Amino acid sequence: MLKRTPLFNVHCESKARFGPFGDWEMPLWFEEGIKSEVKSVREDAGVFDVSHMGEFLISGKKSLDFLQSLLTNDIRKIEINQAQYNLMLNEKGGVIDDLIVYRLSLEDWRLVVNASNTEAGKKWISSRLIEGVSFRDETDEWSLIALQGPKSSFYLKEVGFDVESLGKFKIKKGEIDDIKVEIARTGYTGEDGFEIFVRPMEAESIYRKFLNIGAAPIGLGARDALRLEVCYPLHGHEISLSINPIEANLNWAVKFEKGDFSGRKELLSYIDKKKKRKIFALLPEVPVREGSSVYFDNLLVGKVTSGLYSPTLKKPIALALLEDFDENNKEVLIKKGKRFKIATLCKKPFYRR
Repeated sequence: MLKRTPLFNVHCESKARFGPFGDWEMPLWFEEGIKSEVKSVREDAGVFDVSHMGEFLISGKKSLDFLQSLLTNDIRKIEINQAQYNLMLNEKGGVIDDLIVYRLSLEDWRLVVNASNTEAGKKWISSRLIEGVSFRDETDEWSLIALQGPKSSFYLKEVGFDVESLGKFKIKKGEIDDIKVEIARTGYTGEDGFEIFVRPMEAESIYRKFLNIGAAPIGLGARDALRLEVCYPLHGHEISLSINPIEANLNWAVKFEKGDFSGRKELLSYIDKKKKRKIFALLPEVPVREGSSVYFDNLLVGKVTSGLYSPTLKKPIALALLEDFDENNKEVLIKKGKRFKIATLCKKPFYRR
C-alpha cells in the first residue's frame, strides 16, 4: 500500500489527481492543470508538498571527515546554518542520490534526499559508518513544504516570517503563528524558493495558510516541467547509477582536490577516456519522451533522458545523453514512432529568470 503525506486530505479538497511516486501516493496536478501551475510558479508563487523527501541526521566528532569521504562536494566550505548541493556516489562513480546538505551545528548535519532513494541512501550510509559518527533517519519526523516563485518572499512575510535575514542556501529557525519551523532558501524551479521543515502534525496548518493567502497548489507534473526548463538533473533521468556526474555536467559539484571520496578513482579514470557521454539540451520540433533514440549522420548516438512541452517557453524541450558527440553539431534526429524528427542543439538552461 502506498504511503500518504499528512497533507493528503487537503490535496483531495483541492481536487488533486494522484499517482504513485516511489512508495508514495502524490498529487500529480490539481484542478487548474500543469500549465496553470507552472505559470503560477513563474509569475507569482506556488506551494508544493514534498513531505515524501527523506531527512537524515549525521552527527559526531568525526562527522565532517565522514561526509567528506561520502560526498563529492567540499563540505568544509559550509558554515553553520548553510546548505550545499551534493552527490553521493557508489564505488563505481554511479550516483546513488543527489541531495542537499545542511550544517546545523559544528557536528550536526542534515541530508535531504530524494524520496525514491531514501532507502538506498540509508543502506549506503549505514554500511560506511565509522567510529565517532552517528546516523539517524528522521524522515518520519518531518514534513516538508516548498514555496516557490518570484513572490514567495512576499507570502512568507505575510505569515510573519523574517525573510530578509535568510540568504540563498541558508537555513533558519523561526515560527509561523507560534508553530516552530525551520526554513531554508534553496529551491528547484529556477525561481526564488523556500523549504519549510515542520512537524507532521502541524504541516496542514502551515500549508493551508499559504493557500488561503493566494499561493497555488502545485503537483509533481509541474515540478518536473519547472526543473527541466532550467535544466536541473533528475535522478533516474540525467543522473543515475549508470550516469555519472561528469556525464551530467555536474563537475562543479565534484571537488577532486579535497582528497578521497567514494567513486573518485572511477571518475578520474572516466575523465581520461577518449569516448565520453554528455547531457545535451535539445529543442525538438515535436514533444519527445524519455528513452527516445537520438541519431546523427545515420548513427545512434544516444537517448532522450527527459522531454516535454514547456508551458513557459511554449515549445518542446528535451535533454539527451549523447556519446562521443561533437557539441559543435547543430542538429540531430530523434526517432518518434517510425518517423524521425529534427532537434536543434541549444545552450542550457532553456529558461533563465
